[in-house]
Amino acid sequence: CGDGAEVKHTQEVGMPRYYCDYCDAYLTHDSRSVRKQHCSGFKHKANVRAYYAVFLEQLQVHERKIQEQQYEQQSRQAFQASLQPQFQAFRPPNMMMCQPVGVGQPPPHMFPRQQQHMRGPPPQGGGQGMPPPRGM
Repeated sequence: CGDGAEVKHTQEVGMPRYYCDYCDAYLTHDSRSVRKQHCSGFKHKANVRAYYAVFLEQLQVHERKIQEQQYEQQSRQAFQASLQPQFQAFRPPNMMMCQPVGVGQPPPHMFPRQQQHMRGPPPQGGGQGMPPPRGM
């Protein structure tokens, strides 16, 4: 019973009184037999249980929260692992090698005439057997 209890002196001159933190009460005398009798009492034991029950409940809530987080994480990982083979079956081969249409330049062997026109206006004076543009 020594836990949570201390001896406090009152303002009166005389014997010190025993204060029990669990019971929030002063005992009339500070003697070993009075403390022993108080600590073995039903009310004191109930107060001690109630005091530590609060901490036990907080610990259980904390442990439950940790278990829930672990369960969610394991479920998420299992779900992602189960989906991965399904998506791999639908992925075309060499998917990383493909580029969207219009990105980059076409290979040199494709569209040779369009590449010539993309470079800019034709040279003045006809060049390459083409007639000069109108109005010149």
